[in-house]
Formats: sequence, structure tokens, C-alpha cells
Amino acid sequence: MPLPPKLLQEVVACYSIAGDSDFLLQVVSTDLDSYADFAMSVVRRLPRIKEMQTTFVLKEIKPFEGFPVGL
Repeated sequence: MPLPPKLLQEVVACYSIAGDSDFLLQVVSTDLDSYADFAMSVVRRLPRIKEMQTTFVLKEIKPFEGFPVGL
């Protein structure tokens, strides 16, 4: 069932992943306080969320420039 368009608008990408976690969310926020509010009042309250881990990007080393042609 798709989510309503305004719900989780801070989430710009979501991936189902292998390993210790089930999903990886790419989230945008204006600052750490607004991220903390979103994480604790929205994400943590979603159904079946038992645990959550946050990681921040400190510096972009190599930006994504598209997929290599021919691969």
C-alpha cells in the first residue's frame, strides 16, 4: 500500500538492504533538531519499527555522476 504523498516527505530515498538492518532511508533535514524531531516523532512511531540507527554523512568524497555507460 503506497504512503500518502505528504507523509514522510523528508525521506528522499528508501532501500531494502541485506545485513543487520532491513531498510536504509535517505533523509533530508534543515538541521539536527528538525531531524531529531522527525526521527523520534515520525519514524520511531511507524508500525513494526523495533530499532533505529542514525548515520550522518560528514563529507562527500566522490559525488554520484550517473551510471557508467556500457555497464
